[in-house]
Amino acid sequence: MAFRRFAAALIGLVLWTGAAEAAPQTHAYGEDPRQTLDIYGDDGLTDAPVLLHVPGGGWANQDKAMAWSIPRMASREDILLAVMDYRAPPDFDAADQAQDVAMAVAWLKANAAAHGGDPDRIFVMGHSAGGHLAALIGVDPFYLEAQGLNLSDLAGVILLDGAAYDAALQADYLKSVYGSENASAHIFGPDISVFTPADRVRPDMGTPPFLILYVSQRGYGIRQVHALEAAFDAASVDYETAAVRDSDHVRIAYEFGEPGNPAGRAAARFIRKHSGR
Repeated sequence: MAFRRFAAALIGLVLWTGAAEAAPQTHAYGEDPRQTLDIYGDDGLTDAPVLLHVPGGGWANQDKAMAWSIPRMASREDILLAVMDYRAPPDFDAADQAQDVAMAVAWLKANAAAHGGDPDRIFVMGHSAGGHLAALIGVDPFYLEAQGLNLSDLAGVILLDGAAYDAALQADYLKSVYGSENASAHIFGPDISVFTPADRVRPDMGTPPFLILYVSQRGYGIRQVHALEAAFDAASVDYETAAVRDSDHVRIAYEFGEPGNPAGRAAARFIRKHSGR
C-alpha cells in the first residue's frame, strides 16, 4: 500500500536523527502506554514558550521519536519542546487521538513551569495527520473543555503540511489509495464532519492564531489548506499561511530544525509574535 510505504519511510528516518539529539525526559500524560510525551531542553529555561509537537503517521504509525531536527530549533529559540505519542487504531479513532492531544496540553498546563516553561504560552504544532489533530483541538472547544480548558488556553497552532482539514477530501484520497469505500471508517467513523476542522470553525470562540505551512507543489494538500482558509476568513480568525518551496511532505518536518530552514524560521517568528517576545 502507498500509505504503508510512506509510513515506513517516516519510521526509517526516526533512528537517524534521534541519535543526534540529547536524550529527552519521558512523562506519562495518561494511563495508556502510548499516552506519553518527551520533554526536550528544559535546562536553564525560565518562563519559556512551550511547543507541543504532534507527529504524523496516518493516524496509525506515529512515534514521538519523530522529533527529528525540531529540538534544534527549540534550543536555538529557548523554547520548551514536548513531542507526544498518542493512541492508534484499531482500538482508537481520531476522536480519541484529538482527546489525547488535549490531555497532553492539560499536562503541560499543569507541569510546564517545573520544566522552565510558561503554562500560559502553549503552542501546538502538528505534521501530516498530527496537523489534523492540532487543527481540530484548535477550533473545536469540545476536546479542551473535556480537560477543563478553553481554546484561549492555546497561544497558537502551527500546521506542517497537515491532512484532513476537510476530512471529506481526505476520505476521498484514502479511497483512491486503498480502493475501498470504507478506507477512512476506522479513523473518522460515520460522521466525517465532526472531524473536519474547516467545518468546526465558528466566530467568537476564542480560536487561537494559526500558522499554516504547506508544501507548494502538493496539490492535494493545497486544497486542504484552501478549505481551512475559507473557514477562517468567514469566522474572522487570525491566521497566516506560507508555502514552503523546495520541500516535500516529509522534509517539511524532518528538516524543520536545521539552521535557515524556512518552515522553522516561520514558526519561530510566529511563536515570538504571539508570546510577546
